[in-house]
Amino acid sequence: MLHKKSTKAKSLIFLTFTALMLWSTQAMAGAPIRQGGNFGLGVGGGYGVTGLSMKYFMTEGQAVQGTIGFHTRADYIGATLDYLIEIPEFVQSDVINIGPSVGVGGALGLWDEGLALGVSGVAGLEFMLNPVPIDFVIEWRPTLRVVPNPDLDLVGFTGHVRFYF
Repeated sequence: MLHKKSTKAKSLIFLTFTALMLWSTQAMAGAPIRQGGNFGLGVGGGYGVTGLSMKYFMTEGQAVQGTIGFHTRADYIGATLDYLIEIPEFVQSDVINIGPSVGVGGALGLWDEGLALGVSGVAGLEFMLNPVPIDFVIEWRPTLRVVPNPDLDLVGFTGHVRFYF
């Protein structure tokens, strides 16, 4: 009996999520992603925290993004939060727009031995698909680890894939 209720609940959640995605795809198809008020959700990671990724465009030229999940080089959970300046796109077409972003971010991690803190620079390149509101992002992320054991790492890269609602 419990199995039938569980299956019905999963089906309802799946149908609701699918309807929201189709509705938002129709609403945003062809609309620019990099404009104020747009919110994207997906996966992100690489050097640093790997997990759930989000991005919110505050205005046409400013955004915040964050990731929450597990650290890739240690056994701890963590979160990042970045402030980004969106530089105008240098490729614009009906299919894809490509534009850079730069910014600064912070990272927080919790692990067996305590707290980890870091500060990062962010230089990214976004590939935005126009028929479907999805972005693919690659970023160079030089990081200064503050706690524990201060260290500067100039070679760090991350990536994100997000769907915009």
